[in-house]
Amino acid sequence: MRRSLFNKNMPNKNMLNQSMLNKSASNNQQAGIAVVSAMLLAALVVSVAAAMVYEQQRFINRLENHFSATQARWMGEASIHWSRAILAEDAKGGSVDHLKENWAIRLPATPFEGGIVRGFITDQQQYCNLNNLMQDNAGNTTFLKRLFTSIGSNPDTVNALKDWIDPDAEITYPYGAESEHYLAQPIPYRAANQPLIEMGSLSRVQGFTEESIAKLRQYCTVLPEPTPVNVNTASPELLGQMLPELSLFELQTIVAARDLHPFENISEVSKLLEQSKITLSDGQFSVDSRYFMVTSQIQFGKSTIRVEALLKRDGGGWPHLVWERYR
Repeated sequence: MRRSLFNKNMPNKNMLNQSMLNKSASNNQQAGIAVVSAMLLAALVVSVAAAMVYEQQRFINRLENHFSATQARWMGEASIHWSRAILAEDAKGGSVDHLKENWAIRLPATPFEGGIVRGFITDQQQYCNLNNLMQDNAGNTTFLKRLFTSIGSNPDTVNALKDWIDPDAEITYPYGAESEHYLAQPIPYRAANQPLIEMGSLSRVQGFTEESIAKLRQYCTVLPEPTPVNVNTASPELLGQMLPELSLFELQTIVAARDLHPFENISEVSKLLEQSKITLSDGQFSVDSRYFMVTSQIQFGKSTIRVEALLKRDGGGWPHLVWERYR
């Protein structure tokens, strides 16, 4: 009987084993949670550290890019002043401008500490100035209509350009357009009624397309005042368009003569063509230029910029900046 009672009060061996197993599992579970928590914390720390390094690298990159862009811009400014110096020095040698002068020599890719610069100066009076239409000269209109026809554009588009430039609200027929036409467009705007600022402004004028503007750039420019075309620098194609009465032989004679010795005055050209009784007008042609375009491309570090600047030279003075832009 005693043995029976003793056995009854004693814990069951299976129960003890189960209790120990449960306790061991609980300890293992807590240890697993601790390990997972530690791993998550470590992953969080790594993620935060990686994010900080990434942001720091981005900041450094932005700083480097800003530094490169700033240095490139300063070199662009330097190229403009360098061009002004060349044009000022050129003016001391006389008032005649031609393509064999120092300003017409292109600067090849020239290395400097940390970068490369290249550039050139272009005589803007080797082109026809579209703002000559401000003079309300029938000759300018006739020439431009002939030029537009030669490049495959509607010649009456010149009337739309005249209306865009002139200060009045009277429509030039046919194909002219004033503010009433432009205000009826999906995105309304008014006619400028002032001279063009740049060739890109033509895209807002009725009848002008990207294709026609690209073709016009070969012969035309936009300057803030009416200007003659420099016969020493103009292309044979433009001279042929401006003087349609010239034969191919006469045109070749002009080009050969100026290559041999640049014209000193317009009278020399007229004398060359006296047999054809062709006389050039001083208002339409010249042998000198006042407007020049400076174009530079600067690469510094990771930055590459393109600088364009329009310079005006009055007499022998230091050319002044009309406008500049960076791309």
